[in-house]
Amino acid sequence: MTKKKDHLTNIPAIVPPTPQEIAKLREKADLYDQYLASYQEVQRMRNEQALTIEGLKSYIEEILLQVLEIEDDFGRAIDYATKGQNFEAVLAGLQPISDKMMHFLKKHGVEVIEAAGETFNPTCHQCLDPLPTLELDQLVVTKELRPGFRFGGKVLRKTIVEVQLKDKISVS
Repeated sequence: MTKKKDHLTNIPAIVPPTPQEIAKLREKADLYDQYLASYQEVQRMRNEQALTIEGLKSYIEEILLQVLEIEDDFGRAIDYATKGQNFEAVLAGLQPISDKMMHFLKKHGVEVIEAAGETFNPTCHQCLDPLPTLELDQLVVTKELRPGFRFGGKVLRKTIVEVQLKDKISVS
């Protein structure tokens, strides 16, 4: 808007804006509205991210406390083992700790990879002995040396196994 002074009354006269000035003002107003909307979206995302991070920290703390309980159980078992010679009692005490750990893993979505008797699968099994140069589908897992685990469909750790050819396995 431009102002002109009226020479007779010395009062500034208001001149209406031109259509080009109106278009520029509308464009500036639209850009400002877009800026405000973007700013509000960024603030919303920051708040949401902060809540997500806090939720994850809480979840991790909960998991760590559960793992620490299991560690405490192991500590008590080790203390008991160093004080006496009753190894059967120590073994009996370790079994519930192992069961508690497996329950904890299952509770959090970790699954054991079953291997014994299965056809050898290199995506979830690992053989310590060199594999024969045969087709892998001819190998059967005969023994699990270390369990493997999956989480969310993804292999966390392969099962370490021993294998034999299918035709050499004795049926008892």
